[in-house]
Amino acid sequence: TIMAVNKTSGCVDYDSVDVKIVTTIFVPNAFSPNGDNINDVWGIPALQSYPEAVVTIYNRYGQKIFESLGYTKAWDGTYKGKKQPMGSYVYLIKPTANAVEYLKGTVTIIY
Repeated sequence: TIMAVNKTSGCVDYDSVDVKIVTTIFVPNAFSPNGDNINDVWGIPALQSYPEAVVTIYNRYGQKIFESLGYTKAWDGTYKGKKQPMGSYVYLIKPTANAVEYLKGTVTIIY
């Protein structure tokens, strides 16, 4: 809350401002879902600040193999319960519902 005092009239006014903190989204470019409990999922912690984020992952053939609204459960390198082969996968991340720009790149599965 902000308080302003008019020195001439002595009137006091209050107002408030909403501040939104924007978190930089660091997107890891590799993970190793090999069951050793180290980097077993493609974790993107900053997406916790973006509950409307849409994360989509495609394989080398352009087939959508993962999509989530919000990123409450990180991708574990599977599609329909099957481990995906080692290699690179294209991702698109739309941070907010009204975002006009996407984060895009590749993530590599390493075994």
